Amino acid sequence: MALTRRHPLALLLAPLALAACGDPKPEVIDPTGPTTPTPPTTETTPPEPGCILVDGGGGYASLNDAIALATNGSVIDLCDGVLEEEVFVDAKTVTIVGKGIGVSIWTAPSNTAPINVQNGGNATVIGVTIDSTRNGATVTDGSLTLTDALLGSIDSYGVESTNGVVTLTNVEMSEPAWGGVRAVDSDLSITGGRIQGATTAGVLVEGGTATITNAVIAGTTYVDDGSGSIADGYGVWVTTGGEATISGVTFEDNILAAVFAQNSTVNVSDSTVGVTPVGVAFLGLYVDTSTLTATNVDISGIYQWGVYSFASETTFAGGTVVADPALSLPSSIDLAGNISLGSMGAIAVDGTMTIRDSTVSGHNSCGVWGENGLADVHVIVEGSVVDNNIERGMLITGGVLDVTDTVISNTQSNDAVCVDAATGSRSCNMAVFAIEAETTFTGGSIETSTDWGFTSLASSSVFDGTRFADNEFVGLFAQDAAITLRGGVVEGGGQYGLYLNTAGALIESTTFRNRDYTTFGENWDGKGGYYTYDYQAVDVYAYDSSVDAADVTFEGTQYGVYAYEAEVNGQFLTFTNVNQPVTAAYATIDLEDIEVNGGGATVVDCSTEAVVTVKDTVVTGTNPSVSSYAYYYADGSLAFSGTSSYSGGTFDGYACDLTVESTEIVDAESYAVYGYDSSVKLDDVSIRGSGTYAYTPAAIYLYHYSTPPEGELSEVEVTGQVVGNALEVYSSGTGGPGLVSVVDSWFGLPSADGYSGVAGYGIELYGAALEVDGIDIAGTGMSGIYALNSTLDVVGAGASATGTISSPVGHGVDLSGTTTAVLADLTITSPTLSGVNVNG
Repeated sequence: MALTRRHPLALLLAPLALAACGDPKPEVIDPTGPTTPTPPTTETTPPEPGCILVDGGGGYASLNDAIALATNGSVIDLCDGVLEEEVFVDAKTVTIVGKGIGVSIWTAPSNTAPINVQNGGNATVIGVTIDSTRNGATVTDGSLTLTDALLGSIDSYGVESTNGVVTLTNVEMSEPAWGGVRAVDSDLSITGGRIQGATTAGVLVEGGTATITNAVIAGTTYVDDGSGSIADGYGVWVTTGGEATISGVTFEDNILAAVFAQNSTVNVSDSTVGVTPVGVAFLGLYVDTSTLTATNVDISGIYQWGVYSFASETTFAGGTVVADPALSLPSSIDLAGNISLGSMGAIAVDGTMTIRDSTVSGHNSCGVWGENGLADVHVIVEGSVVDNNIERGMLITGGVLDVTDTVISNTQSNDAVCVDAATGSRSCNMAVFAIEAETTFTGGSIETSTDWGFTSLASSSVFDGTRFADNEFVGLFAQDAAITLRGGVVEGGGQYGLYLNTAGALIESTTFRNRDYTTFGENWDGKGGYYTYDYQAVDVYAYDSSVDAADVTFEGTQYGVYAYEAEVNGQFLTFTNVNQPVTAAYATIDLEDIEVNGGGATVVDCSTEAVVTVKDTVVTGTNPSVSSYAYYYADGSLAFSGTSSYSGGTFDGYACDLTVESTEIVDAESYAVYGYDSSVKLDDVSIRGSGTYAYTPAAIYLYHYSTPPEGELSEVEVTGQVVGNALEVYSSGTGGPGLVSVVDSWFGLPSADGYSGVAGYGIELYGAALEVDGIDIAGTGMSGIYALNSTLDVVGAGASATGTISSPVGHGVDLSGTTTAVLADLTITSPTLSGVNVNG
């Protein structure tokens, strides 16, 4: 059914004719002269005798007669049985006491109300059953206290008050046809009792004030106008500037809403809002252009929206909003993208909603929803849990979202259209979705989402001390957005920790750790078998984005930073046991004060027009990059499994510009620096103990295939090279040999920490061009310099180097093929073979 709002029903009541009796006759004066005055006379009819007592005496059949004869403050006792009378209490205070519910039964003639209190009248009624074809009681400019009563069969309102004071204590109402209580500009108090099955509203407050305590309001239904719309059916409806305080009330199965605050102020506390398995309810708390505070309110059952706030100030504190996804209204997205909004915990459209110290769980569309309608919306969530919601834990579109110390967990997807059958990827489920919104998330966590953790679309989002954990696809996704990530943790499973798409990110004092991801494929054997690959996780993926990172730690993952067409600036980054810390393509990367411990062989992998600069960095103990795999038969049994490994350069360049300055590379597994069709610049670089991989060609390896290599080495130290050469330049492609220069560098000399020697050549050239201005080479396992079909120009002594090649196992300089060489200021001592060998 469609949900619409409408104003209360107009009440058309026939006027009541009040007949005067016993009026005195005027005095008659003879105009002809003085006469003796004649005393006035009064015609009266004695009250019919009966069992109604006034202050314990009298005895009347008519309650109106008893009231007329009573004095202010009198107590009137009713009889047993049925009293059928329309009674008026006018400008007098009386107490009317029945024999008890079901014993004293008070009704009135057709189309009249049994009780009418007016014109300053004050009536207290105790212990009766009231039935009426109109209102049970009508109060106009009077005061009514009704205690221990039952309004059993009421065809209009149980109690209707205008400019009155109404106090109900332990009053039961059963299916009043127009509503339980209507209070217009009145002062209403309800304590205890039950209003069951009212139509339109259990309690309707139009202006004035109301206090409702420890009552039950259940089964409120609506006026069926034949349109198919539900326009009313509220447990308590407060409107037209009314103020209501509701405490300890049980609301159950009120079809449209338990509480509707409309242009009013409402405070609800220590109450429950529920829907039974056979009941139907659409809204728990409905707030329209009002101020509502709900404290310790528990909302549960099968409803559409737990709290709905429109253009209002709503606070929900210390409560729960819990639904059953299997039973509440489902959410669906068809193939055309049309959305049916299912059950949601709390919705704010315009205005401000604050959720504090509460739990919102089990909804099929969203836990907490904020939306700009005609004005800004501001959603504040503090110290709460948003758990086990389907498709979205929170959504904010436009406006502002502030979240503090809140856990958003177990967001799931149950709609098949959200899942790509070919890849298994999901698109509907997001723990938090911010669209064109300003978001601040302090403390707390976003965890165990089956797909997306936090998604920021064209939004500004700031996270301070927030934990992202075990979100299966991505922890934090930003598109066309600005992200600040400070002092938090991103950990556990998930393909991506932070995914940036045309976005900007500032990352400070954050830890990415222990993240892994399993890829999945089908039909590897053509018979329904499948495979898995582990360690495919990326901590920070930047596409067409910018990243500024400082004091960030990466631990135990596959890729630390992966940049494509992006710009990354990083300072004081630490990578520990990360298979590939930095990967860049078509990107600009500036890294300074980086520390790398363990992990895979490649620390920086740049390719295809990337420009990478690394300064003040320490790399120790790299290992082969490893991933594990497993293949399974269609029945799920394991076919075979294993691991695969890859060894590459610590700084590995493919068709990129790579600059490394003031850096130490210690115990690299394979190459320390590898450049393939790249421009490589090394300044103040120390390489010690690298090349433990058996097939390592060199500590520094520059290879030319389609782009002539460019290399600038200044103050480079290579010692303790276990396998391969210190420097190798290999040119076999087109476009000429390019040019590599070496200035004041040392290959093989002992280092301060005990590394010395080079297993192969100090320098090996193949089809290359090399200029040397200052070189010292010692302890090589082969010749100091070997050149084949190359051009070699060596000035041995430089600003720092002495120009000495000492104790090579082979020649000092070995020239082969068509090599041309100029050697100057070069000293060769203790070669195993000759100082200079020319072969060709």
